[in-house]
Amino acid sequence: MKLLNLLIAFHFIMTANAFAEEIADNPFFAISFGFREETMSERVEFLTTAGYDGIAAFVFNEKTLSEFSELMTTPEVQGGKFQVFGVYMPVNMDNQEQRYLVTKVLEIGKPRNAPIWLTIQNADASEKAVVAYVSDLCDEALKSGTDVILYPHDRHYATYAERTLEIIEKANKPNLYTSLHLNHELRAGNAHRLEEVIKKAAPFARLASVSGANAPGDYNRGSRDWSDVVQELKVSVFDAESFYKLLRKYGYDGPIGYNNWKIPGDVKERHKRTLAIYRSWAKSIAPKQIFH
Repeated sequence: MKLLNLLIAFHFIMTANAFAEEIADNPFFAISFGFREETMSERVEFLTTAGYDGIAAFVFNEKTLSEFSELMTTPEVQGGKFQVFGVYMPVNMDNQEQRYLVTKVLEIGKPRNAPIWLTIQNADASEKAVVAYVSDLCDEALKSGTDVILYPHDRHYATYAERTLEIIEKANKPNLYTSLHLNHELRAGNAHRLEEVIKKAAPFARLASVSGANAPGDYNRGSRDWSDVVQELKVSVFDAESFYKLLRKYGYDGPIGYNNWKIPGDVKERHKRTLAIYRSWAKSIAPKQIFH
């Protein structure tokens, strides 16, 4: 009888572990541009304490490059407790200083393999020029063992995820991936075809982001005012949870970020509320019972 009980207990533990792996939450992170007053060390300390798994840096000039360098030397990042899931870099291909910044980010981020999260700002560039630029960058990143993740962005060359898949196919680089963003897909007119988009792009995605948004049809494509699609989750009219569930449905198990660009209000309290909402989403997709 004791042996039988031990076997049953062992089976329960193994099944529970497998179940936990199956429904494990995607890592959740914040993007550093959602903070304005805090130093990078203060951002990391707050996010770690609040329960975030990591952060995405934002580099576009020497000042933000210095902030990224500070981020990489924080004890939380150095010890592996807090991850740098990407370095968001909006790049104009004609600007050699920005190309230099990419090289510096690769050098600084190499110890933690911080991926380049790249958006090409040249909206009217030729596909040939974009593919050549991205391919060159991928080759440089590969020497550091680093991935390049394309960031589709309204008003830029690739405004939605499916467009980035064309670049990935043409460049054919082993370290080139894409990302899925609720706000940019909505701006691109994909509110009613998110499932189709995610099904197609999820196998090539390494990052994703979510935010609150207006109802379908109430979006300002091309606007620099992002308040239509970058809101606090708790006030979202659009069903942002459905985006998360589609990511999970189509096998996306990578990090999910909170797009927090210029959202008004208390930044710390908002990030706490957002994490609580995200955790409620993750909990809601788990089966109510393991055994019957």
